[in-house]
Amino acid sequence: MTTSITSRDPPPANLEAVLRLILADATLKRWQRYDTSSALRTFSKEIGRPLAELAAHPLTLMERPAGLMPNLANLDVEALERFKLHWANTVSRIRFGLERVGI
Repeated sequence: MTTSITSRDPPPANLEAVLRLILADATLKRWQRYDTSSALRTFSKEIGRPLAELAAHPLTLMERPAGLMPNLANLDVEALERFKLHWANTVSRIRFGLERVGI
């Protein structure tokens, strides 16, 4: 696996294409590929939409998980803080992936 992304490559159109590029990028460390791909899958699951339907654009990361507000009302303060940290880490890892593929 010797694939890497160059500035001459067109940017991916959706997050599924970002996922494929990240997984194929041999210049990333294994843990970077794992963390970024896991974050993309988590984001898709929480948003309730497939990666192929989500634009590869930083504004996409502003979407919130489906049904988030009713679920947050049932969390205690500590669980809410853990969720916020988890979501912030997920978004941060996706931003890394977007930057990595030239977005």
